[in-house]
Amino acid sequence: YYIGKLSGRDIFNRQSKPDEFAQEPVFSAKMADMTASLKLVGISMSDNPDAMIEDTKLQKTYFVKMGSTVGDLRVDLITKDKVVLKYNKEFFELK
Repeated sequence: YYIGKLSGRDIFNRQSKPDEFAQEPVFSAKMADMTASLKLVGISMSDNPDAMIEDTKLQKTYFVKMGSTVGDLRVDLITKDKVVLKYNKEFFELK
């Protein structure tokens, strides 16, 4: 029994199996298209944090707070290291 279990793996390699949950999230084509040219420039943390997002395609800079919009995307959350954008039921993190 044990030989059968061990024959399928290298017992001297510490590398574990890839975690299926560690993969990049899958987005709709619409979400991928809307976020492809967005770049997080900076975040200012306070009681009401705000962020600066640059659209490199349109060469436009957005100064946003939670609830603001960037095109069809709504700013759902701003933390010290990321901005979470929402479109319909999909979320995208800008880091």
